[in-house]
Amino acid sequence: MRKASLTAFQTHIREREGLVNRVYADSMGILTFGYGHRVLADSGLEEGDPVPTDTVDKFFAQDSEKAWRNAKKQAKELGLESDNVLVEGLASVSFQLGDNWNKIHKNTWNLMQQGEWDAAAVEAADSEWNEQTPIRVADFQDSLRSMNGEFDRNTTELSPNASITMERLQSTFDKINRENGFDEDQAPEDESV
Repeated sequence: MRKASLTAFQTHIREREGLVNRVYADSMGILTFGYGHRVLADSGLEEGDPVPTDTVDKFFAQDSEKAWRNAKKQAKELGLESDNVLVEGLASVSFQLGDNWNKIHKNTWNLMQQGEWDAAAVEAADSEWNEQTPIRVADFQDSLRSMNGEFDRNTTELSPNASITMERLQSTFDKINRENGFDEDQAPEDESV
């Protein structure tokens, strides 16, 4: 079984977020730069300001490592810290919505705690989050539905915005791991970041 990889997660986030080397307003009007890093009010940055690549990289490393740690913690709370797809799904949600996303999306989290993965996937789509970034919600839905162990895109009802299957998600993470020199038998079980 492939080990969860911070590097694979970071590559996935880069692909989903895209790089912007200037300050811009995101879909909610929040000033952002880089790979989705929120600008703090006291930063002195204004919309349109350029942001050097080394600054983007620094904040991306901090933000993604924080999301990764939170995902590992949440997966452990669910008793599923060794489930690679779930950890990466949780990390993606934490990266986008923050560490306390489960306090906002209480119904989704409660269903996850009960092991009601399909219901949790449906509940995740019943949100403003889905209206703002449906592809990211579809990614998360796919990771939740994988928990049933019988995920089949042809027989499982997905949100209309679902763009990837678990097979493609797994294949993408495996490819990323190979490109970054991670062998599935050599990757560490847990990265201490």
